Amino acid sequence: SSLEGVNMAMAVTGADAKTLANGLTVAAQAFQFDLAKPGMATELLEKMTIAGRLGNAELQNLSDIFARVGVNAASAGMNFDTTLAFIEGLSKIERQPERLATLGDSTLRVFNNLKYMADAQKSTGVKFFDAKGQRRDAMAVLEDIRAKYKTISTDKQRAEFVQSAFGKADLDTIKGLKTLLTGNTLDVIRQFTGKTEKAGGTFKRDMDAATANLVDQA
Repeated sequence: SSLEGVNMAMAVTGADAKTLANGLTVAAQAFQFDLAKPGMATELLEKMTIAGRLGNAELQNLSDIFARVGVNAASAGMNFDTTLAFIEGLSKIERQPERLATLGDSTLRVFNNLKYMADAQKSTGVKFFDAKGQRRDAMAVLEDIRAKYKTISTDKQRAEFVQSAFGKADLDTIKGLKTLLTGNTLDVIRQFTGKTEKAGGTFKRDMDAATANLVDQA
C-alpha cells in the first residue's frame, strides 16, 4: 500500500509523510501510475530516493518540481525514470529548486510547442516523430541534435545553429537546450536513468544496513 511505502521512505530518508505523499500523488497523475497496485508506491519512492541522492534536487524538493515538470515530461515522451534523471541532471547546473523547475519545464517546451518543434526539426534535420507518427525518445532526439552541434567548429557557427533551431523559443527554453547541447549533461542523464531503473530493493538494503550498524554499535 501507499502507506507502507511512505513509512519505509520516512524511515530511510527522514523525509516527512506529507512531502512523500505529495510526491507520489504528482508522479501518479503525470505518469498514470496506480498507487493501489501492491508495491507501486514503494517502487516510485525508491526511484525518487535514488534520484535525489544522485543530483542536487533532494527528495523533499522533487514533489514540487514534479508538479511543474512531470506532465510536460510525460507528454514529451519521457518515462518516470528518465524524467527523474532529467531533473537531477539539470540540477548539476541549477541547484535552486524553483529555478530548476523553471529550467526543466522551459527546456521541455521544444517537445510540447508545435512551433518550436517544427522550427527545430526544419533547421537541424532531426525528426521528433518516427515514420508512424509516434514520438521518438526525447533523449534520442536531443542526442541527435547534440551530435550535429558537436560537428560545428567555431563559436559563431554554434551560435548561428542555436539561433536557427531555437531562436523563436523563449529565453529559458534556449538556456536549457544550450545546457544539454554543451558539456556532458545528456550523458549524465542517461547514467542517472540506468541507476533509477535499478532502484528496486533500496529501502530494504538501507534498512538492513542500518540495522546491522546498530547491532555493531551495540
